[in-house]
Amino acid sequence: MKHQKQLLFLVLTIVSFGCFVTVTAETNIASLQLDLTPVPSSSELIQEADLIARGRPRPSEQQIPTNQKVGAFTIVHELQRIDVRKVLKGSTVSSVTVIIPGLQPLPETSNPLNNKYPGALAQENYFFFLKKIPDTSFYTIIGGWQGVYPLFEGKTIALRGLGFQNLGGLTVEQFKRKIKG
Repeated sequence: MKHQKQLLFLVLTIVSFGCFVTVTAETNIASLQLDLTPVPSSSELIQEADLIARGRPRPSEQQIPTNQKVGAFTIVHELQRIDVRKVLKGSTVSSVTVIIPGLQPLPETSNPLNNKYPGALAQENYFFFLKKIPDTSFYTIIGGWQGVYPLFEGKTIALRGLGFQNLGGLTVEQFKRKIKG
């Protein structure tokens, strides 16, 4: 009986601590300052990346409001897990969680703020250029849309005006060679 009480106490302590860590993590995530600075070149994008990987995002896991506003919009941090299919640079991982800046309420699709605060990504295949956020287990996309290259019909797409054109229109093998080259 004494052993069962000790075990119950241990389980309750772990559960309570887990809840505390979750609340603390949310508070910390909301206060994180994400670097949204564009990089000047694709070579710098490659150099700055801690992880370059092909993967597919899952649906957004969580949306955490920050205390920051842009006009009538509140900046939110979207947590989205990416299932990694292939690592081109960095440590081999099966998945990573990225924090992506977004806005609430959602702006119209034509609003230029969407370029800086894209929010959660569609569940498609992409190449990602990711930077580890110091002192966390999270990553952020380098340069916003500069660090995202969708794959469509076997080729990369450089988003017009946002991605680097020399990384677009490449097959998966060509993209790998460009990154490693």
